[in-house]
Amino acid sequence: MVGRSESGTAYDIDSGKKLYDKKRYGNACFPAGYAGGAGRLVQVASCAASTSTEHDELQELDPATGKVKWTQPLKKGWQVSRVYSMNPLVVYLTNEDKKTWNISTFTSDGKFRSQVKVDEKFSPSCGWAILERDLQGCQGVAADADTLYLPTSATSSANEIVASSLSTGTAKWRVKSPADEPMAPMKTEGGKLIAYVQPSYDAGGQVVSIPTAGATHT
Repeated sequence: MVGRSESGTAYDIDSGKKLYDKKRYGNACFPAGYAGGAGRLVQVASCAASTSTEHDELQELDPATGKVKWTQPLKKGWQVSRVYSMNPLVVYLTNEDKKTWNISTFTSDGKFRSQVKVDEKFSPSCGWAILERDLQGCQGVAADADTLYLPTSATSSANEIVASSLSTGTAKWRVKSPADEPMAPMKTEGGKLIAYVQPSYDAGGQVVSIPTAGATHT
């Protein structure tokens, strides 16, 4: 899926054949960004710009045909800035007017499932967005079916990874970096969270695994 100016075009990878275009729809809604993975394709659109009903919309598309599976309008002022996970769908929303943010997760049919309620400063590595809607430009965040894993903010000391429930939005557990350097989640695999610990001036980095179930997360 290639994002264009207020539109998008899908191509078949094997043949290069154009499959379909996504263009303006509904109440002056224009595609603004795409995220794909895990057999899913998500489109973010900007609707009714510069009017009293201005808002973003989130849609899931059939990757092969572009057919809309569901549409979820967002409240005015809220913008989809990042997609942290495709399956389950977890998005990072920002509100410039209120200078605030939230992390929301959605059900498979596009309904709001929960919002992360943990009062913490998280710092996944998202870099500088060359494109305005670089939805999948973040590293250092992972999710499984029921849990979102995010690193707390730290520059040159130990931080924590917080595991938050996608059902309730509350923290389930947290684990501190095993070294005096920040640690970031990379992916989940086989009932474990795989994370990377940054190197220090006198020690190399580390790849570590953390059990996600049970009472001990060492």
